[in-house]
Amino acid sequence: MRLSANEVRGFLKRTGLSRTDFQAQGYQTLDQIPVISIGRPEFMKALRAFATKLFCALHYKHTGRIVPLEGEIITRFFSNVQVMDGNLPADILRVLGRAPVLTQASIDLRSQFDYEYQIATDRQFSVFLCGFRHSFAMVGFVSENDDLPEEFQEVLTEGKFRSKPFQHDTDRS
Repeated sequence: MRLSANEVRGFLKRTGLSRTDFQAQGYQTLDQIPVISIGRPEFMKALRAFATKLFCALHYKHTGRIVPLEGEIITRFFSNVQVMDGNLPADILRVLGRAPVLTQASIDLRSQFDYEYQIATDRQFSVFLCGFRHSFAMVGFVSENDDLPEEFQEVLTEGKFRSKPFQHDTDRS
């Protein structure tokens, strides 16, 4: 999934970025620049299953409520390139703001995994933005009802997932 040096060079050219942008972050050679290709269906299906489990767990952590069978989990996946290009939805960023302190044995874990969230007042809806070590980000909407608008349809190849709790292993594509 890692890109070759030539593919990274092409990526930098297409995006208008330069090697020096990454050298300042400690990446000295092209093959060290953290860009991967993730367009494979197997990767996207695994990511959908992971996202379903993650967002159900976060919803439970912050609401104390299990997402029922009729619930829905909507996920949008963003690669590090899409995040750098500013493709995260601005509407979501305005809603978020609650950020837990993530530690393990007094070690701050935010450089590995970090998230922000917001919970509806009735606790039946939650939204999360999770970042994974500058590799990718996911936005997750969790609803305890199957009433999310049709514009949230699943398009696996675009990193747009729609899933139900306890049915994350079902092949829907």
